[in-house]
Amino acid sequence: MSKKNKDLDELKFYEKEFTYIGTVARLVPQKRIDLLIKSFSYISKQDQNIKLVIIGSGYLKTYLKETASRYKINKARIIWVDYTENVILHMQKWKLFCLTSAYEGFGLVLLEAIFAKIPILAMDVSSIKNIIGQCGEIVPFGECKLFSEKIISNLNSSKIKIPETYLDKYSPFENFIS
Repeated sequence: MSKKNKDLDELKFYEKEFTYIGTVARLVPQKRIDLLIKSFSYISKQDQNIKLVIIGSGYLKTYLKETASRYKINKARIIWVDYTENVILHMQKWKLFCLTSAYEGFGLVLLEAIFAKIPILAMDVSSIKNIIGQCGEIVPFGECKLFSEKIISNLNSSKIKIPETYLDKYSPFENFIS
């Protein structure tokens, strides 16, 4: 099987009748995926057609799966992808990218979401709001109920549009081209 076909096989679980939201993160305490799972627990009670995709691996994976179980989230509602070279292809299947980190550096994954043309919802830490700009929304850190409400409102609205030239300001060549 060619690498291209293998890559496409990796995306077969996406079904048209469901709406997908997702994140890409190491499964470590800093990324606070537990907060995303808690937020998703509010949503999973209201809307059975939304699924959460978590791309990443780390030593908290078992704990996070147990957390989802404690919140009574059906195992089929969260899709775990350990590793992929196709982050952008996955993101293009999502309606919203979610980031719940407790702290974050520059946040390259945010630029990947912008490149994939999906809106972003993140918790307000470090410079996240400066990177997201008009490409998404932020909520105060730890506000899981509000985060879940914003997920629903973003899914029901198309008000966030990713400007075509938004990523230009992050180009390493921007200041060198005359």
